[in-house]
Amino acid sequence: VVVALYMLFCGDLLRKRINEEKNLKGIKQYRQFSVSLDAWLQLMMSGGKETEKPIAHCDVSVGFIQVCRNTLRSYRNSWTSLANQNFLQHIFESGLAFYVFPNCPIIDIVVPLRLMQDKKTEYIPMFVSIKCRENFSDSMIAVECRKMKAKAQQDKLQKAMCLLVVFCSDPIQNKPTAPNPTGKRKSKRKAGNFELKEGEKISLLLADGNLVVRAVRVPSNDKFGLTKAFMEITPAAEIESELFSCHTYLNAYGQTDNDPYLEAENALRNETYRNTAYKEDYELLRKAMADPQGTVQPYEAQKYPASIG
Repeated sequence: VVVALYMLFCGDLLRKRINEEKNLKGIKQYRQFSVSLDAWLQLMMSGGKETEKPIAHCDVSVGFIQVCRNTLRSYRNSWTSLANQNFLQHIFESGLAFYVFPNCPIIDIVVPLRLMQDKKTEYIPMFVSIKCRENFSDSMIAVECRKMKAKAQQDKLQKAMCLLVVFCSDPIQNKPTAPNPTGKRKSKRKAGNFELKEGEKISLLLADGNLVVRAVRVPSNDKFGLTKAFMEITPAAEIESELFSCHTYLNAYGQTDNDPYLEAENALRNETYRNTAYKEDYELLRKAMADPQGTVQPYEAQKYPASIG
């Protein structure tokens, strides 16, 4: 849902720019749904950070302003039905994209695209796979992109787009390998053929009838603060449950108060140890477990003695 919101926000920024360029006022500002696919993809890749350059208009547009759930299983075994022109036209003109049914393999969202070329209109499916992980390497990107490509080819979809969105994961610095026998150095980077490049015109590839597979890694410092919000979205009850169910494991580390493995930065979730309240609870719990005299009690034990013992 957070990634869908990010996609919607990027579209909204482009609509705002279009309204300003056309000097639209009042209700006319809300008549512009479709935006350039190329500009939208580039904006997603930049973290929603706009440039002073004019919007790169193109023949392929994306136009959804909300994302709903489609729980039909008609596309479980084949994506062919998702490329039906009548279906895609209806979804596009409704301003929709949709989440797929729960536990659908490979993809998470389907977005209709519109190609207007030579006075003809055609609709193209865009299959979106979302990965929200702190560590997601280039080789993992390549694996996921190949999965989508293989499925689209299996279903004989010749004109479609497969988009992998990697959220909350900064790129891993890739170092070149040692020189090979030819004296040339090869990079460990394995996702280069799939990663969206700055200024790349995906619309031209789609207009030529290609199956296009690309990956976009959303920067962790996006303009809307959504990556940060996602990292901190864990429910408080779940965090507390983790904190106060680890007594045995704290004991297993030796009941020492200065073990580096037990420092909050090492022991807690990344988004948790930055929260002062949870960090203080954890430190109290850790000290209590390392206190043989039982003179120190964690905050939760003071509130609910029976639940801690």
